[in-house]
Amino acid sequence: MRSEIYEVYREREIPYLLHFTRPENLESILAIGLHPRQNIDLGVVPNASVNDTCRNDGRRDRNCLSISFPNYKMFYPLRSANPGIEWPVLVMKPSILWTMDCLFCENNAASTAISSKQDHELSSADAFRSIFDEPEGSSLRASEGLKPCDPTDVQSEVLVKGVIPPEIIYAVVFQSEVERRKYLPYCGARSTHVQNARGFYGKREYYRKWGLGKD
Repeated sequence: MRSEIYEVYREREIPYLLHFTRPENLESILAIGLHPRQNIDLGVVPNASVNDTCRNDGRRDRNCLSISFPNYKMFYPLRSANPGIEWPVLVMKPSILWTMDCLFCENNAASTAISSKQDHELSSADAFRSIFDEPEGSSLRASEGLKPCDPTDVQSEVLVKGVIPPEIIYAVVFQSEVERRKYLPYCGARSTHVQNARGFYGKREYYRKWGLGKD
């Protein structure tokens, strides 16, 4: 099955997986890895801040990642509710997809359609492929200028079991140069970048049509 998942990755030319977090978590994540909510609740990562206090998907032993672009329908409201906080975006190697225990959710993992499914239903190559399917008669992918690597639903998720090692995170994106310089000492050899509303801090359709991801 892992070889089939690898083939989907190759077909779709997936460049990276993404996870946004509060800035106060960055030092810990880059040092000991990205821990799932279950570990945080148990106190494994002291003083960690969480984004989703509910985790209605019910899978607290897993980290939530996005393919190719952040889930802006969750990211924007979080930023709006927390003015003055600049959230870094972690950029991760796509090898997670076939080397770690992943569940592939074509929609938001908290939706009834996804949360009601068993793990074995969401871990298959077919579940992975379904992330890129388009309903018959729909032209959403073309109208939003989506690339092969873009999930059809921007709220689709990859749920990764356990701790994602820090070496899997190879870049960090910041919203300002001031913030990038502030956290640069924690980034080590990782590349760092600054983006704005034309990048990961805007809407995906804008990013693909007129922003940094149009090429």
